[in-house]
Amino acid sequence: MSSEPSLRLARTTLPALLSTPAAARSFLRRTLAAWGLDPHRDTAELVMSELVTNAVKATPHPAPPHADLRDAPLVTVELRATAHVLRICVEDTAPGHPTLRTAPTDAETGRGLFLVAALSTRWNTTPTPTGGKSTWAELALAGSEHAGPLPGSAVPRG
Repeated sequence: MSSEPSLRLARTTLPALLSTPAAARSFLRRTLAAWGLDPHRDTAELVMSELVTNAVKATPHPAPPHADLRDAPLVTVELRATAHVLRICVEDTAPGHPTLRTAPTDAETGRGLFLVAALSTRWNTTPTPTGGKSTWAELALAGSEHAGPLPGSAVPRG
């Protein structure tokens, strides 16, 4: 895949707040429309929502009496696309790595990574130099179910 010349890249940084998944989905919709990838929007939005929600939940926040939007930790969302693969990457400042866990059947949460794993061709988490992590998922674009990974991809977790 590294021989593919048309790598597209878009990135935004958002505060790690409860409203961040909606803002990330909006960024994704605008970007995919500009890239002509609207047919992949629904799956990409679901994967993006799960990755961003996990990042926001995992990120430590300042104590409420001193909370200020300017002090909110940040989440970085990056989209990369070639003719065959769309990669959604979410970076946060929280230590640790998300893991697939079995949620009780009556639980309302806890299935996000199962969705990510089911909808993506591969996903993984890599540590960042600042002690946080970068969690990413790759989606095969139309007609490319057997496409190779984007540069920097690794074997999927779980």
